[in-house]
Amino acid sequence: MTGRRPRAVVLAALTLLAAMTALCTPAAAASPAPAPTTSASSQLASATPSATPASDLSATLVSVVPRVLTLSDDLTVTVAITNSGTSVLTGATASLELSRYRLASRADLDAWADGTTPTGSASVLARTPLDAPLEPGASTTVTLHAPASAIRLANVWGPRGLQVEVNAGPDQARLRTFLLWQSTEQIPQAQVALVAPVVGPATGSASAASGSSSAATPAADAAALGPLIAPHGRLDRLLAAARAVPELGLAVDPALLARAGAAGPVDQSWATGVQSALADGRESLALPWADPDVAAIGGTDDATLLTQSRAMSSAAYPAASGDLAWSADTKVDAGTADVVRASGATRLLLPGAAHGTAGVATMRTASGSLTVLRSDAELDSLATGSSAGTAAGQQQALAMLAVAARDGGGGDRVLIAAPREWTADPTALASLVDALRSAP
Repeated sequence: MTGRRPRAVVLAALTLLAAMTALCTPAAAASPAPAPTTSASSQLASATPSATPASDLSATLVSVVPRVLTLSDDLTVTVAITNSGTSVLTGATASLELSRYRLASRADLDAWADGTTPTGSASVLARTPLDAPLEPGASTTVTLHAPASAIRLANVWGPRGLQVEVNAGPDQARLRTFLLWQSTEQIPQAQVALVAPVVGPATGSASAASGSSSAATPAADAAALGPLIAPHGRLDRLLAAARAVPELGLAVDPALLARAGAAGPVDQSWATGVQSALADGRESLALPWADPDVAAIGGTDDATLLTQSRAMSSAAYPAASGDLAWSADTKVDAGTADVVRASGATRLLLPGAAHGTAGVATMRTASGSLTVLRSDAELDSLATGSSAGTAAGQQQALAMLAVAARDGGGGDRVLIAAPREWTADPTALASLVDALRSAP
């Protein structure tokens, strides 16, 4: 893999990467794909449901049960409240409030999460006092129950804003998240693909990308791969995530498996584990040999290297789909698209697209049509970050996909891609995917 900066998956109805290409928008004239207008990290920061403390109080979401509410369901929300100050807080009360207006867009979700949307019209569903004074540095858990009869939302499905407010005299904290409302309407489903690149450490050698055996010595390979494949290393954790989440598609660099297979017993065992994961029915993709930097090759206007790399991968793993190239950049120009398509690849994945630019599109090139798959920057960060296993992260992901499901212009085709340097948390990812799998 060539040196590149890291970029920072999901199922309403899971449609893996190969199936998404059958749903492309009509071919558009060759032109640069839109670039994100903001960074992935800034987007996620603006969209993450907030727990905004005033003074010494803070609140963290523990659970929302059920995750998706129906007409007959009672709602139970549990929060952890912490006193980070130096004084005892007495007489604290927690309230559960619901904004009854459907959040119809990602902008609506962001505005609710960052506090821009006011709560003047919100309904108080439940209120409960804390059982005891809260000592300095102490935390307590509060559970708020709202009967179905108190919720009474209109028969229009989709996300609503949910807020927990904690008051203790002058001390106050607000936590915002989302309630997912399932009405009796017919509910469309977002088509979501979840994919991770299985790639090795960076190598600046052009010969590595061409598959030359002189790119690195076995000792150098072992030294570079050892920490990644060792227990809790990046590649070990990625394999554990694949075992925990059968929906996780794998885009594998066959050169990495060859290197691992020629190394020591631990590396060989890992390579065998990846090969087993590739054969278990999940989406399996073979990246070009040694994962060359697509954008850099595109700048040369010469498809020879990429063509050779793809041929080597196809020969090594003929059962895996080998028509995908994965760029490190979030945009593609016409020259790079031409080179990718001339190499024989028919799909190009671009990571971390901004609002309105994620999804599936088609570019015309001199060598034919190229399907461009743009992952969703916010969902990329959410699914592969520390919040994947949290109740707040799961409600946020459900809200995002509920909004996507209503999009009739192609926004209901969602690609979530892990970054190349992703250190997976298998438990957190499995928890998120379970939450999304169980949604309607």
